[in-house]
Amino acid sequence: MEHSGQKYIPGDPWFICDRCGFKTRHSQGRKTWDGLYVCSKDWEPKHAQLNPPPVIPNEGKPFKNARPEPEDEFADTGQDVWDS
Repeated sequence: MEHSGQKYIPGDPWFICDRCGFKTRHSQGRKTWDGLYVCSKDWEPKHAQLNPPPVIPNEGKPFKNARPEPEDEFADTGQDVWDS
């Protein structure tokens, strides 16, 4: 007797999705990056922001072509700005 279309398939057992809790065939499941075994509807790739690039400190290393900030230069027009 068959129940709601669930028949025996050799080598393809049922499993319960770790996210939604629905019963799905093992061949339709996938393992996520955090170790869960989920159905194809609940699978998503690991987001790129979870693996940020490493920050390499530059302490003790000189920068190439380093130049100090120049002094501010003011042009003297010979006129007083406030006397207009």
